[in-house]
Amino acid sequence: MSYTSHQTIGTALDAFFKKSGYYSHIKEAEIREQWSSIVGTMFAKATTNIAFKNKTMFVSVNSAAIKQELFLNRTTIVYRINEKIKEPYIKEIIFR
Repeated sequence: MSYTSHQTIGTALDAFFKKSGYYSHIKEAEIREQWSSIVGTMFAKATTNIAFKNKTMFVSVNSAAIKQELFLNRTTIVYRINEKIKEPYIKEIIFR
């Protein structure tokens, strides 16, 4: 038996998850897990819910002051998220 194509296990798993539809769920779970290290513990504690739809991240915040601070830094936060997960997955963040 000979193989004509070689790929790493990571590449094969990525392809499998993309085909099966689980890829977005994995990336979203990764973002939730890294949220505290991306925005800091004070901001993460004020976050009550994180949801995703069409490359947009919806973040519920329980403090108006922290919501405003996060809103002002949303471009940097998007950059940090995409840097952490090593791909441009999130395009926009909406704070509620």
